[in-house]
Amino acid sequence: MADLIVRPDDAPLPRRDARPDTPAVYDTTTPREDSLAERLITTQSPQRPQSTPRIRIEVDGRVVEGFEGQTILEVCRDNGIEIPTLCYEPKLPGFGACRMCVCEVEGEDQPPISCSRDAEAGMVVRTQTDELRRLRKTNLELIFSDHNAYCLPPCQNKCPSHIDIPGFLKANAEANWRESTRIFKRTIPFPSVLGRVCPAPCEEHCRRDEVDEAIAIRDSHRYAGDQVLKAQAAGMKAPVPFEVQPPSGKRAAVIGSGPAGMAAAYYLAIAGHEVTVFERDPAPGGMLRYGIPQYRLPKVEVLEAEYQGAWDLGVKLVSNAELGKDFTVSDLQNQGFDAVCVAIGCYDTNKLGIPGEDAEGVLDGLEYLRIATLGPSRDVATVNQ
Repeated sequence: MADLIVRPDDAPLPRRDARPDTPAVYDTTTPREDSLAERLITTQSPQRPQSTPRIRIEVDGRVVEGFEGQTILEVCRDNGIEIPTLCYEPKLPGFGACRMCVCEVEGEDQPPISCSRDAEAGMVVRTQTDELRRLRKTNLELIFSDHNAYCLPPCQNKCPSHIDIPGFLKANAEANWRESTRIFKRTIPFPSVLGRVCPAPCEEHCRRDEVDEAIAIRDSHRYAGDQVLKAQAAGMKAPVPFEVQPPSGKRAAVIGSGPAGMAAAYYLAIAGHEVTVFERDPAPGGMLRYGIPQYRLPKVEVLEAEYQGAWDLGVKLVSNAELGKDFTVSDLQNQGFDAVCVAIGCYDTNKLGIPGEDAEGVLDGLEYLRIATLGPSRDVATVNQ
């Protein structure tokens, strides 16, 4: 390719007034011969104008300036005139899909879309009239008539708790594990626990899956939560998602220390209430402790460590206290509790519908997991013998 861009004769054109002390001038505008190299060298690049001509238009009775090639919407925004729009993005050409930025132009029968209509000198534009408001309202109602999760990304919409997934993923990308955990705790206070037991329906609807594969959303918040737990083990307090309110003087009783009960206690404590949790078992956790094996959810390293965030907020625990046996809801009210939250869980399993499943000595899955954690009771030990 070098021979295509080098002139055949590198010597400058001869000049009558050439002197040894005067630099030679090369002619790069006149081709010496009809060749590709000469055409490449002598072709001049097009020159753009130094400035775009200005134009003036009238908008809502006010004369404003813009540039040729700008749309009506761009001229209005440059001059502080707001036209509502939903789909406009300055870096993309205007499509007018939402049709919210309609305007009226004098002399035109149909209202144009301001994000795609070029402004012209002398144009008279109106952006706020009763008819335009009616059109925008109609267009907005048409959008809302089939508005299914447009405002949330698919992953967040499919999450049963609607956790701010884009928020904590952004913090993870910045390696800000504490902020990621704080964002997560705004919805669920136990990111490390959930990162081990959640079936991750969000990942089935991840938009990244359309490119290559879904983001590991569950593992992402699990990792962030684990980093915070390591910092807690070193003496740092767990992040709190909201500002802790001053004491309200109200007392709340929560029955059950499973994920639902502890989440309720956590947010009630942040709201400034005095919270006491009543648990029938020796240790808190409910199904998290007695229904999920140790290899899946470490009890000391993860469950108790994340529950510590609730104890740090002042939540109290009363163990070995069963509703209906050791106390009733009326008893709690008589003790001065202003509110009672019942979160006793659903300790029941699905039946298989086969002969013998109710026979003596047959254990269902939840009972087996509970025995594996607490050890066999006297009745179970007798049956096994």
